Amino acid sequence: MLEKLDKTIENICDWVDSNLCHVSTADNSQVMADMVKALAELVTARANLG
Repeated sequence: MLEKLDKTIENICDWVDSNLCHVSTADNSQVMADMVKALAELVTARANLG
């Protein structure tokens, strides 16, 4: 299970990294904000799992 969680975190990091320069509209910036929030929540959950 941790491997899947780690892979999901990695995939979201890659998505954020590749899409960061394309945030130019309010809609895109909201999507980016939502993805970064989800990433933060996953990283926190992963840290709590040890």
